[in-house]
Amino acid sequence: MKISILLIIAASLYSSFSWSEAYEDHSNPNLQLCKDFKAYLERNKDIPLKCGLVIDKKFKNFDLPKLQPAPDGLGLRINVQARMVMSDSYQNHLDEAIRLEKGKRYRITRLDFNNDGNTESVLVEDYPDKCLQAPRYYAAYSSYVYDEKHLNIDSSFISSHKSYANQSGEPFFYDGRVYSAMITKTNAYIYEPRGFRENKLISTKSICSYKKMEN
Repeated sequence: MKISILLIIAASLYSSFSWSEAYEDHSNPNLQLCKDFKAYLERNKDIPLKCGLVIDKKFKNFDLPKLQPAPDGLGLRINVQARMVMSDSYQNHLDEAIRLEKGKRYRITRLDFNNDGNTESVLVEDYPDKCLQAPRYYAAYSSYVYDEKHLNIDSSFISSHKSYANQSGEPFFYDGRVYSAMITKTNAYIYEPRGFRENKLISTKSICSYKKMEN
């Protein structure tokens, strides 16, 4: 009898531990996306999502864009040109960008990134081999919207930064719209890119926010 009781208690404790939540939800409780993404995080808590989102059949209306390898040199060019750099510090900036190229992956796609009805060219960069060793608050993914006709093809790489818009995180689809997920070792945020102002995305505040609980 005592053994049976102990087994029941052990099973109960195991069940409670197995179903314990991994994330605290600091999102708007009225947004269905925030609820659905929280459930997605919990179902996949043993997967390093900071290294890349995964398809989940239980996550309805969720999908990932098809990404293709970027042409050689395109990623570095956009990475450098997308930032405003003074002429006297340009070479230092370029040298630093080249140094940081090791381990980076650049991929491209076409999608309506800011949900305005127009399709844009998007460059997605990440560090697939370094994401697990990344610092505590580091997000491995970043996305750039670019216009191919504005790319500067001369050897200097100098171009107007107004040709680009940047958004932290990895793009995904939810219910027909594009969002961006920025996931670190400690937090997860969802952004909705929503328009351009001087070619900069206006999405500085996350619409969903989660904090990973300490073990």
